[in-house]
Amino acid sequence: HLISWTDAAGSGDMAALFYNQATGIFQYTTMKCPQTLTEQWLPRRDAYIGLLELTAIVMRFTTWRLELEDALWTTWQDNSGVLHAVTKGGATGIHQDANEILNMLWLELHHNRTGLFVGKVESGANMADEPTRTLTDDFLSLGAVWRGPILPQWLFHIWENRPSPVFRGEISPLVKDD
Repeated sequence: HLISWTDAAGSGDMAALFYNQATGIFQYTTMKCPQTLTEQWLPRRDAYIGLLELTAIVMRFTTWRLELEDALWTTWQDNSGVLHAVTKGGATGIHQDANEILNMLWLELHHNRTGLFVGKVESGANMADEPTRTLTDDFLSLGAVWRGPILPQWLFHIWENRPSPVFRGEISPLVKDD
């Protein structure tokens, strides 16, 4: 079984810790969310924390995609909104960008034949929490090995196949009455 913990901070820092029970090996990755991603997200007043937490899960999946092929994966999440959105496969309200990311994540999981279980962990017990706040050696104390982060190309173009201004609610669609 493959287990992970992910986290993100309002600063844009993201971290993922991966544990393979069969080998007993921990691996980790961290990165600052690229500005080109946040620039395409709809305006929010929460420093995009939910989308950053969701992006950390996507980063976790794509970084260890090969290990997750034909496998069961449990990931622990400390953000309740993200936990429920991933579990349901969608977010409610005006979260079209989150839904685009969730749709693609679930399609990627399906194509990779990856079974996913998302569980709730309290922030203080989230093994990926502290590395998103400060530079620590928490991962190294577990003997974790670094792996460079990977983000999927589609994440940089979530609006590409949509009529962006209408879909994003920036303008109302025009209806002509001839």
